[in-house]
Amino acid sequence: MYVDGRNVAYPAPPTPDGTSHTRTAVTSRNFVLLAIAFGSILICQTGLAVHHLHLLREHLDTSAAALGAATLPLGSIVGRLVTGRLADRIDKRWVTAILFALQALALGALSLASQAAGLLAASVLFGLTVGSVFMMQSLLVADLFGLASFGTVLGVLSFLGSVGGGLGPLLVGVLAERFGGYPGAIRVLCVIGLFAAAVILRVRPTRTSIESS
Repeated sequence: MYVDGRNVAYPAPPTPDGTSHTRTAVTSRNFVLLAIAFGSILICQTGLAVHHLHLLREHLDTSAAALGAATLPLGSIVGRLVTGRLADRIDKRWVTAILFALQALALGALSLASQAAGLLAASVLFGLTVGSVFMMQSLLVADLFGLASFGTVLGVLSFLGSVGGGLGPLLVGVLAERFGGYPGAIRVLCVIGLFAAAVILRVRPTRTSIESS
């Protein structure tokens, strides 16, 4: 406003273009933590998923092992519905950390179980977490970085996560040979899963995530 009382419209601050927004997002501390956490949990997830049936066949007959393998996709459907409702009500970082911890618990149970009941129960728990991991990845990206460059930021994060996912089956195979079986290899995955849960809690809420909560 001028001294004579006339109103003047001040120009709006410049909005960063998509390129600069993406660069800022993917070089931020939160993005690095997300990449480490999701890359780690995908080592666990794909590592077990590829070897799951073989692990079950060491203790179960063909039909029981097939039933155990079927719990992964079926559990994934139920898990997404439950996780989605929780994510609408609770801090998404905590939902994700609990999800990772439950996957680690399932891995620990699978490494110890040898009877059908224990193996199937652990497989169900693992299945409940599988699809929800990818869902929470998308929700956290939207919450922390907004929608200005959502597709690009999620794409970069997904690419980095796929590196961990690709290493998972190889790691399990190498460790299984080293330890003389799957139990030792699966316990290593359990530790990695707990590490991922701890890392995700280091992510700091941003103005975008606070406003959307």
